[in-house]
Amino acid sequence: MNDRFRFILLSFLVVLLVSMTACSSVNTDSQKETNSESSKTETSSTEKQSATPAIHSTDNVMSPYFDLTLFNEENYSEVFLGKKFRLEATYGGQSFLVPTKISDMTESGWTLVSEQDPGSTVKSLESVDLVFQNAAGKKISAVLYNSGEKLEIMRNCNIVKFHFENDFYKDRANYTPFQINGVNNGMAITDIIETLGTPSHFYRTAADNYYLDYSISNADRRNGIRVYINPQEDTITAIEIADYQ
Repeated sequence: MNDRFRFILLSFLVVLLVSMTACSSVNTDSQKETNSESSKTETSSTEKQSATPAIHSTDNVMSPYFDLTLFNEENYSEVFLGKKFRLEATYGGQSFLVPTKISDMTESGWTLVSEQDPGSTVKSLESVDLVFQNAAGKKISAVLYNSGEKLEIMRNCNIVKFHFENDFYKDRANYTPFQINGVNNGMAITDIIETLGTPSHFYRTAADNYYLDYSISNADRRNGIRVYINPQEDTITAIEIADYQ
């Protein structure tokens, strides 16, 4: 093998080695860039997860339309309707106010059909459940309360709560419309939230029955609006107004 051939062979080996080293360098740099991008993606994902608000409720109900677990089930929130809030309720086109008297109901065409005698007495700080019926056969429930410090005749005590069932989904041709501060028979759960805002509290009474509380103030959380809902059907089943003055 002459010197010229050796020189050509040596030159070829040098070029080959240089080419392989360059490729290795490119691949290493590319891998570093890929790893860097992956690290950025993981960091971004972690930041997004940490920014997700915590779910306060231990309840696992998830409506097909609305997630109740976003609200606080175990403790009342600091969200209230406000002391200046005024209850505005109509049922069957008739206005309802709380507190009111049994005599106000009878004068408005409602008959007391539960067994209580308006002349009987009620102990201090005790309540009595009442049922009224109108000429059309519609019934509503009410709660009478003795807020005084001694026995009081029932007719002198205040009715402090009304409960209206929603019969819209049972018989759409013969239901009684209600309007409670903008909430009506046909609303879905999201409509309630949009109308009244974040509830002060919610509670489960059965697998298909919850209620949303909208308290007027922290002073007496009984006062306000309670909306009973079926989260699976996304419907209002009943609604209440209360004011324990």
